[in-house]
Amino acid sequence: MKLQDNKVVYFEQEIKSDKKTLAKWQRKLLFTIDIISQYLGPDAYNLMFGCTIGDTITFENDSGIHATFDKSLQQRIPLEKLSKTNKSIQTGMTFWGEVNDRNFLATVKEIHDGYVIIDANHPWPGKRLIFSIKIIDVRPHKTNETFPKFNREIKSLI
Repeated sequence: MKLQDNKVVYFEQEIKSDKKTLAKWQRKLLFTIDIISQYLGPDAYNLMFGCTIGDTITFENDSGIHATFDKSLQQRIPLEKLSKTNKSIQTGMTFWGEVNDRNFLATVKEIHDGYVIIDANHPWPGKRLIFSIKIIDVRPHKTNETFPKFNREIKSLI
């Protein structure tokens, strides 16, 4: 079955830089231009459209190459602010936050008694990123099937 709008796509995504794997995870999404663009960027939608099971697409992303490190993006956050949504806070875990209607990705750098240190800098500043997406399954969308709201949660970092 070819990947088209409103089909369900299950895929594996890998991010590399300089031939080193930086992150890898699997995800299931409803295939629409809005959803795919939010999770993977607008180029991914056009490249994935028409793919079938087993196809792999690869594309570059310059989001990291222009990023620089900013010490002010490392913050001390009371543990109770994070533990409401994340029961098991771990060093290295990533999550999306929002301040003044702006989204940011943050990584837990340190865990202390009562607080954590987070870092909202780009996870790979100065790096040219290579995205690889392998289509694992494509199927029709079931009418009662729901998907989580857009949260850009990275499932596992290597």
